[in-house]
Amino acid sequence: MNYDDADEGDDQAEVNLRLFPPLLLLSATTSCWHCKAAFTAVALGAHAIEDDGEAMGEVTETDDMFIIRELDVMPEALLAELTARNPSYRLQHSNTVGGSYYANTCPECDRLTGDFFLHAQPGGAFFPTSTAEAAAIKVERLRFSEPVIVGGSWGYGTGDFILAHAAVVDAP
Repeated sequence: MNYDDADEGDDQAEVNLRLFPPLLLLSATTSCWHCKAAFTAVALGAHAIEDDGEAMGEVTETDDMFIIRELDVMPEALLAELTARNPSYRLQHSNTVGGSYYANTCPECDRLTGDFFLHAQPGGAFFPTSTAEAAAIKVERLRFSEPVIVGGSWGYGTGDFILAHAAVVDAP
């Protein structure tokens, strides 16, 4: 992917994050807000990131993570890992954000399930409020050996709770 070019004329797309390995792929079952169908939602995590040149976290840290959201630019290899778990994960326009980002999309009704709903609402797929919810999240270490550059935003705060209760495995 050419990081100098924003996706499909989206003037808001900007490369601003460097994610240091190990990258973590999170998968959790959620329900579509529109048709109520259950499907697997995906998200990306990292123990250490650099946001516009400012380093945060520790590459060697294993008990906390940044959860990356509203990705609007990413390498094809990373997109392939995300779509392998949710084939409906794709670039979608969000009226709420006023732009496009790669989003979990319901495979039944084709509606975007927004990152705010998944990441910022207590009880959302990646905002567990109980040990059982955190343990239900699947966390896989992806096989990227070099930092990955993306455009997006990040959240911090639930990663330690997820990692304390979810099993972390190496991706196949």
